[in-house]
Amino acid sequence: MHEQPTRIHSGHRIRNIILTAVISPFALILALLVVSFVMSIFSRSDRIKQGDYSLQGTSAPATTEYTNAQKILTEGTNNYFLGSKEPVLTIVQFSDFACPFCKASFPGIREMGLKYNDKVKIIFRDWPGHTYSLPLATGAYCAGEQGKFWEMHDKLFQNQSDTFGSDKNQIAVLAQQLGIYNEQFQKCFDSKKYIPQIRQNFVDSETLGVKGTPTWFFNGQKVEGAISSDTLEQIIQEFLK
Repeated sequence: MHEQPTRIHSGHRIRNIILTAVISPFALILALLVVSFVMSIFSRSDRIKQGDYSLQGTSAPATTEYTNAQKILTEGTNNYFLGSKEPVLTIVQFSDFACPFCKASFPGIREMGLKYNDKVKIIFRDWPGHTYSLPLATGAYCAGEQGKFWEMHDKLFQNQSDTFGSDKNQIAVLAQQLGIYNEQFQKCFDSKKYIPQIRQNFVDSETLGVKGTPTWFFNGQKVEGAISSDTLEQIIQEFLK
């Protein structure tokens, strides 16, 4: 599984904004970083195995109870979100706490989620593509049980490294910093109770054609790759016109 530079799939409303970002120095550096990654693309029958955590049987079903992509994106999930419950614009981001390009994008999500919280809804959905993605995501969901999902979200990205998440004590330290490392958090983490939800996110992502992280959907229009805070705000403003 892999990350990728920004590419347009659909939606003329955001095409010019993204194309401008692609030719910027930031995007050039991003493209060079991509080359340095060893990419591996998993087929639908692949298994993600990460220590004691695993996703198996994640193939997208031949038929689905959902009749369109918008329902898959926004309905039938218990994923965390920022912003309005009745938005003009819904942004769904498939992300990975171990993905460097997702780390580059997360400050913009938090900033825009606060700035446009009356008109925009930003939904976080998992796409576990790295060695320690699953325990990191589990830590975030367990923090969410105590009202600290977004705080843990930020700390996981801020502490991201190639080995962060290899030891559950690393995640425990973050929980302690947030004041939530207690019996509830420990039981939640050890139970792996959120693996089915992460699995469903992964299944949905395959149905939607997600190939890497971050992948964004702006009212159903798909964009792949890291987006700077400035570019994200330009896209939001375009939809809010």
